[in-house]
Amino acid sequence: MSTNRFSQNVLDYSTPASWFAVGKSSSLKMGEHRSIQFLNQQWILFRGTNGQLGLISRYCSHMGADLNAGCVAEKQMVCPLHKWRYNRDGSCEADIPSMKAMEAGLSSFEVQEWAGIIFVFPAKVAVYELPRDLVHKSAAFSSTNKINFPFNWFLPALNTFDLSHFGPVHNREFIEKPQISSIDKNHLEIRFKARVLTRRLQDRFMKVLGFDTVDVSCDCWGASLLIMRNYKTRVGAVIGVEPRGDSNSNLYITAFNIAKEDEAAVGKALRIKLEIGRIATTAYLKSDIPVLKGMLPREGVLIPGKDDGVLQFWRFFHQLPKVDVSNEN
Repeated sequence: MSTNRFSQNVLDYSTPASWFAVGKSSSLKMGEHRSIQFLNQQWILFRGTNGQLGLISRYCSHMGADLNAGCVAEKQMVCPLHKWRYNRDGSCEADIPSMKAMEAGLSSFEVQEWAGIIFVFPAKVAVYELPRDLVHKSAAFSSTNKINFPFNWFLPALNTFDLSHFGPVHNREFIEKPQISSIDKNHLEIRFKARVLTRRLQDRFMKVLGFDTVDVSCDCWGASLLIMRNYKTRVGAVIGVEPRGDSNSNLYITAFNIAKEDEAAVGKALRIKLEIGRIATTAYLKSDIPVLKGMLPREGVLIPGKDDGVLQFWRFFHQLPKVDVSNEN
């Protein structure tokens, strides 16, 4: 008896070992903390007075007190009940025997920030670094925008490789066949050149600015982090995805200048350009919401020659290293 591939529910698949966004850098000041739910588990995100971030299990290993009722003291999270102290790696410091201190450690995940976004890797040590080398070291960044998407977290990445939707949804007509490539098992890239079809206000605005065509690349890392670059406007965007449930996610968007020669334009002009780039990227992504809302991402019946980009994405997604987040932390 044959099985209908469309019945496979990808929402039940394991979580990739990838970098996920959990908030804006500006949302957590030194000495502050907050509780977050990440991949169906409860955590405490805190920033020490040295500026370093930590992400540890929410409940004290001693008697289960809620660390969200505690405080940050220098570089540690302090339990409100008996003042047990936890470092960013989850190790415990308290007035207890050393062997018990070893047992008292809490789970922790690697946490870093980049482009105004706080990223978490669901492991004690990340297996690959944030792709910072895709943005030149002296690049300027815009403010960071957060938008809510009412669909599964990896749909933005999947949709990036759905070549058939660029015309009807984004008003882009390919000039030549898009190129899809990979440099790492955690990476998939698409690059395309397209004409801008003037069906919406933002498309007409692009033409007024002299951009009748676009030359765009998008690097996808682990299906949860996208780095887009428009070589015509010379503006890129770092896009971090935050899972919020099977049918809900947040996107964090920060624009940057991709050309080093733009460094000569430092100051107000560049800041304005990057803010416009962030707004344009947000508008571009928001056009997906009406057609993707309520969608359950499944492989379905895919057509070779027409759905090649989607087929490549699924092959990429299935071979990504996975993490087990089923146990309580």
